[in-house]
Order: sequence, then C-alpha cells, then structure tokens
Amino acid sequence: MSFRTKASVITVIVVACVLLLNNVTYYISTKNILIDNLTNQTETIASQIESYIKDSQRKSQYAEQLLARQMRLAAIATKLQLDPKLENVTNEQLMKIRDELEISHITLFKRSGEDLPNRKEDIKGLRSTNEKERNLSSLEFDYWYTAFDQLLRDGKVTIPQGYKLTHFWSGPMDVTSSDPSKLNKFGYYHDNTTDYIINPYVRDYFLTEFQAIMGHDKLIQETIANIPDVLEISGFNPKTFGKAPVVIKQNNNDVSPFPDRPIYFGSYFYKDGQDHANVRRAFETDKIVTTRIHVNNKDILKSFIPVKSETYPYVISVVMDYGAIQETLDQQLVRTIMIIFVGTLSSIIILFVLQRWFTRSKDAAVQTAQEIYLNNLDNMFTMIRGQRHDLINHVNTIHYLATYGTREELLQYTEDLTGHVSQVNDIVRIGNPAIAAIVTAKIVEASRNKIHFEHELIGFKDGSLGVKTLDIVRIISNLIDNAFHEVMKLPEQERKVVLKGYTNEDEVHISVSNVCAKAISQEEVQLFFQSGYSTKPSEDGKHSGLGLAIIQSLAGMYKGTVACDISKEQQIEFQVTIPV
Repeated sequence: MSFRTKASVITVIVVACVLLLNNVTYYISTKNILIDNLTNQTETIASQIESYIKDSQRKSQYAEQLLARQMRLAAIATKLQLDPKLENVTNEQLMKIRDELEISHITLFKRSGEDLPNRKEDIKGLRSTNEKERNLSSLEFDYWYTAFDQLLRDGKVTIPQGYKLTHFWSGPMDVTSSDPSKLNKFGYYHDNTTDYIINPYVRDYFLTEFQAIMGHDKLIQETIANIPDVLEISGFNPKTFGKAPVVIKQNNNDVSPFPDRPIYFGSYFYKDGQDHANVRRAFETDKIVTTRIHVNNKDILKSFIPVKSETYPYVISVVMDYGAIQETLDQQLVRTIMIIFVGTLSSIIILFVLQRWFTRSKDAAVQTAQEIYLNNLDNMFTMIRGQRHDLINHVNTIHYLATYGTREELLQYTEDLTGHVSQVNDIVRIGNPAIAAIVTAKIVEASRNKIHFEHELIGFKDGSLGVKTLDIVRIISNLIDNAFHEVMKLPEQERKVVLKGYTNEDEVHISVSNVCAKAISQEEVQLFFQSGYSTKPSEDGKHSGLGLAIIQSLAGMYKGTVACDISKEQQIEFQVTIPV
C-alpha cells in the first residue's frame, strides 16, 4: 500500500471517528436532556398533586371541625329528647331523632358492668339505629376506648388524637368494625347528665381530610388524560407500603384502619420489586428517587416524590412512558448513522477526487517537466553538435586569417570564439544536467530573440541541493520566461536578463533581474503574485497568469520566500530563497 493510499485511509478513519464522537456526544446529551425534561415534568405533576392535597387537607381540617361541632349539637339535641337512663331509651326513639336530625346513625355507649378478670371494663354500644352496632364492644378500639373511658369519668378527653370540645370528642374519620367498607365521621358526647355516651355519626362526607385524599382519583384521571406520557399516579403510605397488611380484629371482623393502608389513592398497576425500597428511601432522605425499569412490556420512568404532612405523610409515585424518549433517541440514532455514513462516504469521494486530480496534476507536471527537460537536453546537444561541426570551420577560418588576413581580423575572430567557448564551459560547470539543460535552452532562446542573457550558478551539483531538481527547474524557467517577456518590449540594445544563484548548507538562492519597459509601482508588484494576473497578452489563450503564483507555491512547499526589489532605473529583481 502506497503512502498516499495509507494517508487517505487514515484520513477517512479520522473523519469517521470525529463524526462518530460528535454524534455520540450529541446522542448522549440529547438523551440526558430528554430524561431531565421528563423528570422535571414528573416533579411538576407531583408538585401539583401535593399542592392540591395540602390545600384539601387544610380545607378538610376546617370542614371537619365544623362537622364535629354539628355532631356535638346533634348529640345535645338527642340528649334533650331522651331519658337519662339507658334502660328507658328505645331504638325506635333513636331512629326518629336520627331522621329529624338528618344524620346517618345514632349509637348509645355505656359501661357493661360486667366483671372481667384481668381486663378493663367493656364499654358497649347497647342502643343504635344501626343493627350491627347493637351490643358492639369497644375493648379493641385502641385509643377510641380510652376516649370513651375519659368521657364517662369526667367528660374531658386528653388523648392527642381527634378533635375535642367541652364534654365532646370526635375521632378521625375511619372505618368501623361493624362495616369496614365504609368511612365514617363520629362524634361522642357525655356531660354526666346521662349514664351513656351519645354517638351521632355520618358516612362518606366528602369534605373531610380522608375523603379529600381518596377523592384525588378524579384529579389523577384528568392528569393522565391531559398528559399522554403519564401512565399511572399513586399515593403510597411510606410506613406500611411493602409490609404485611395491618388488620385489626374488632368484634369478630377484620378491620384495616385507613391511616395504616399501604396505598392512599391512585392505582398500582406498574409494580416492581424495588418499589417499597424506593418509597422508603424517598421518604427517609426527603429526596426524589427516579428509576428506569421495564414493566408490563413497557419501558417506564418511575419517580417517587416525598410529601411531608402533619397528619399522613405519603410518597407520590408518577409513572412516565419512556417509550417517547426512546422513540426520539431511535430517530436520533438513525440520523447519527446516516450522518456518519454520508460523511464517511463524502470523505472517501472527496479524497478519491483529490487524489485523482493530484495524480493527474502531478502526471501533467511531470510530463511537462520531462518535455522541458528533454527539449532542453535536445537543444544543448544540438548546440554541442553544432559547435563540433563549426569547430572545423573555425579552425579553417583561423588558418585562412593567419595566412592571408590581417592581424586585427585574426584577433577579433579569436576573441569572439573564446567568449563562445567560455559560455559553453560555464554551462558544463553547472554540474546538474537538468539545470544545465534549462539554462542552455534559455541561452538558445535569448540568442534567437537578441537578448543579452547572463548566468552565474554556483554549487548546483546533482543530488546535493536539498530541493527537488524539478522544482528548481520550474522556478528558474518561470522567472526567466517572465524576464524575457518583459525585455522583449525594449530595443535590442537594452534587452538584458541576468540569472544568478548559489547554494550552501543553509539555503538555495536564485535571482533573476531585468529592466522593465515602464515604471512599476509597489501596488502592481503585489498583483504579480495573484493567481490569474498577467502582463502578457492573452489573445492567444496561452498565458494564464500563474507563473509567479506557481513560484510562490513552490517556495512555500519548502517554507521559502519570494521577494521583489525595484530600483529607480526601472530595474526589477525577483529573489527566491529556500532553506535546506
């Protein structure tokens, strides 16, 4: 494999790698931006739900207080219509009062009076408009029993749970052991004028805190409908989610208290084994936890956002469809592959075209140089053969002048002949055949055009220049051609061109000087080096104005310089210096 081919292959590989690196970087940055946008969208949704819930909690707390006061008034109204002794009260009376007050039910609790060894005395619901609460025990009611006991003792409840007024206590909304499927709001009143506690209550009241939490399904459904990328929203209880269900045995019924439920609201269709750990981590660190998983044949992005609350803290889970991101990334990947393919193919085509152009240009330059070289050699050999042929004539002429001519005629003839021989010797001393050939060719051309051409080249031996001979020949040829063209505008006696050059261990120096037909400004000198500029006539289409531009390009290849000096006598000199 040639050096040029290796260079082309390396260039294509480098271009492909640069394109690959650039597009991979863009792909990764696009992916991160899309994920960040999706995560921000998730946080925004969670923030909206959190804001809605907290606002609902504030409103429901106020509404619960109002409702508790209504339960207290209902209890007082019930007391005024009943006998202070429980045995004198009937269930029918309670039903009538219930209907008048427009509440769900009324239950009367009283100490059972039973002697229970090693156990506290039971407080039972002995009268009720709800058949399921008749003879209902409260021993397993946890802190509710404590509130009942305190009410019956002195009418004052001190436990932290619930809402308290004078002779009145209202527990948080919850289910009952008589009907665990229903949420209820209870009120308990006892002012020591009766031997029982009056318990009016209502069911499914939508303004309470718990109904506010459970009523988020509508908001969730609207959010999912309005944002297609949202697949599911859930509200997890960080204290119980992932643990065994909390079930309390009350009156032979399994009761799951609402505060202990693992999921407060929403659905839980996209399940993963790490969900409980992520919920707990989000809650404990108070930071959003985001994970990408594959569930139910879908790539999803699941975020867990902790929400701190004074009553019931929870963690909102928002499940987003990762497929939208993946689809965008797939499109970007296809574009990346196409860009790399097209870029690499374009590079190959460009390199191929440039290589062909360079090869043709080089071949053309080599062919031109070879033609010049051969023509110059041919001219030189022709001149030498002519000189050999003329030598006999010269000898005969000298013999004739020595025999029959005058001394002055002989001296003049031999002087001319000596100058011609000296000129040939100068060419031979150049040492480099190619350079000697171009100088010879220019001598012949100068002689034909009546140009006085002087040359002095020192140190131009073959193989010791440090610069390609072909480039030296091209520089000398272009400089002399320009000079010959310019002096042809002058009378024969003023046509003079001087070529000088030397080489040493530091540089190669070549200069050509001539007289110009007219004064030249510094501005025009700058134009000489522009490609396409020429002072030669272009009617024949042979002058392209590339001479000095080529010289400057050749010198530039070797980090050399081209200078131009102008004297007051309209003398111009071009100097080419190339470091070696």
